[in-house]
Amino acid sequence: MIRAHKIRLHPTEEQKDYFVRAAGVARFTWNWALAEWNRQYQAGGNPTALKLKKQFNQIRRQAYPWTWEVTKNASDQPFLDLAKAFTAYFEGLKQGNKTGRPTFKSKKKSKLSFYLANDQFELGDHRIWVPKLGWVNMAETLRFVGKVTGARITKTADWWFVSVRRFGAQWITSER
Repeated sequence: MIRAHKIRLHPTEEQKDYFVRAAGVARFTWNWALAEWNRQYQAGGNPTALKLKKQFNQIRRQAYPWTWEVTKNASDQPFLDLAKAFTAYFEGLKQGNKTGRPTFKSKKKSKLSFYLANDQFELGDHRIWVPKLGWVNMAETLRFVGKVTGARITKTADWWFVSVRRFGAQWITSER
């Protein structure tokens, strides 16, 4: 069983700025991948997440050097998320459902978030280590144990949260 534990973060102003930049890179990458996917699909091609990721990485250093300022997961995960979105869209069409086609993400209306793979962060006592940033304080420790499969940092209102996914999660019981 996979469980997620959502914990509020207490970042400094510098860390908040990093989170905004990482979420911006994730949004930009999603929009770039969606535009390229649509272009290739309309031209009769068969775009895949891995092909698009490889294409993006070839032009990234020259065209978008600012994307290297944050963790690599911020620009890698949107390709996989887009592939999942298109898979759900095409499966819905096959089943006769009117599911929505993936859309572009707006700077103003989209939720700020980015993903961290399980090998890209570390959990400590009341803190999480984020690549190219360092330790960020968490409001509490994890409530269950198990293999960490990933984390997503999101902003809700003025607060930042990390949602840590664990496989085979079991509650941590405190002995009193």
